[in-house]
Amino acid sequence: MIVKSLLLLFTIPSVWASCITEDGCKCTLSSPLNPALAKIPLPWATNECNMCTLLDIRNECESETAMDMNTFQFGFWVPARSDIKQNTVAVIKLKNAGSDVKNKKLFIRGFNTPQYQGCGRRLWTPTNANWATAATTTWAWQPPSTVQSRSASENACAADDQIFFYNLHVMASFAEININAATKLDFEIDIDGVKYITRQQKTFLEVAIAGTTIKSRGVDQISTISQLPFTLDVEKQVFSIDCGVQTGCPYGAEQSVEFEVVNQVPYSISSENGERVIVSVVGGSWTKVVV
Repeated sequence: MIVKSLLLLFTIPSVWASCITEDGCKCTLSSPLNPALAKIPLPWATNECNMCTLLDIRNECESETAMDMNTFQFGFWVPARSDIKQNTVAVIKLKNAGSDVKNKKLFIRGFNTPQYQGCGRRLWTPTNANWATAATTTWAWQPPSTVQSRSASENACAADDQIFFYNLHVMASFAEININAATKLDFEIDIDGVKYITRQQKTFLEVAIAGTTIKSRGVDQISTISQLPFTLDVEKQVFSIDCGVQTGCPYGAEQSVEFEVVNQVPYSISSENGERVIVSVVGGSWTKVVV
């Protein structure tokens, strides 16, 4: 039997400091299908994202004083999925916050919906280097570096042939930037109410601009028709776990879980379908049992 939601909490109070996200600080998005609608809530746990903290405005949580307001920007897409739509939300999480971050359980650092780019997704393959110029039909990019009107071609092809690119601004603390490559960022996508995750990660590492000595926080950005953003390969999430560590935390698409832990005990454990889940220690490792 598959466990769909698993939660472990540290016994160390300072790691899981209380931070309750009130209604006015919940992370929300404007509907890309109808911007005039009221804000739609982010389809993740409320306690993982706090808009007031991200924007450094009124907040019930402790104020962050070490966040760099110059964000990183990550470009990516999921070409293997035919069900990405304009309202498909993606987030980038940081599960091992820097030493200078106060609200460490606010994992979500950036979120957004994708932008429509044109038609031709069905013909994409990882080995087709000429896909953008040869296989796309109503591509939004026009050589050498300008972009045509996307809205004019939004209904030019079937939904499963449409191309969508994501671009997420992500906040980082000064400590996280200093250790850049050691800070791992996780991608998650909500497709029609189902979460998808990937083993692929990114870091807070600035990228060099070709032909210059300048470094940029725009990661996997595109400026011409020959470029593509980072390609994600996603899997359906079987369970979610907040283990508060970057290494040794089990991957959420695995069918079974066993991993070594230090100074941790289960505090609150449950599954989405209401089954009780017991986590027990066997030979120094956690194992899960559904009863």
